[in-house]
Amino acid sequence: MKSFLATPENCDAIALQYQDLEAKMKNLDQISDTLDSYSEVSRIQKWMLLIAFIVVLILFFVIYYIYKVYRKKLQKQKAVARGFIENKEGWAAELTPLDESDRYFMDRFKKKILENMGNADMKMDDLGAEMQLSKVQLYRKVKAMTGKTPAELLKEMRLKKAYTLLQETDMTISEVAAKVGFALPGYFSSCFRKRFDVLPTDFRNKQLSKRE
Repeated sequence: MKSFLATPENCDAIALQYQDLEAKMKNLDQISDTLDSYSEVSRIQKWMLLIAFIVVLILFFVIYYIYKVYRKKLQKQKAVARGFIENKEGWAAELTPLDESDRYFMDRFKKKILENMGNADMKMDDLGAEMQLSKVQLYRKVKAMTGKTPAELLKEMRLKKAYTLLQETDMTISEVAAKVGFALPGYFSSCFRKRFDVLPTDFRNKQLSKRE
């Protein structure tokens, strides 16, 4: 026990040991504080990661839902546009994606186009007036239901009709162009080629060779 007693001879050494021990205790306290700080930061980071994951997950489902809605709308528009362009009886009744009032509107719109198809000077203003709508109203309504503008549908129907005429009649290219409302045969040929990937003359020659 003597070595632990403070004497004049060893008091300085004991004081140094005490100071060293005190410094070590402070270091331990600092290390403990640092570990606590790291632990708190780690907890915060874990919560932030969890929140970020939840946000990303929510965004994924929101984007997926929007995509599904958009895709469904696009499929509906394509079905309506395809049915509109096809030349067959009772087509409007088959447009199940549309309600009765919209089917009635599209049926009337198609009839107006068929009545005026051969008129190369037909304007959307005049067509809208016959439908009792302004040009802007007609554009928005048709675009919303088909994904195409009235002018695009008109061109599609003209080209579809021209395709049938070239296939089933002996009319010349110029006569067919005029019949479906193209004032310039050259422009008609360009549109026909862009739509069917073949010139009207080549298509007509293929049809004639099939008849022989």
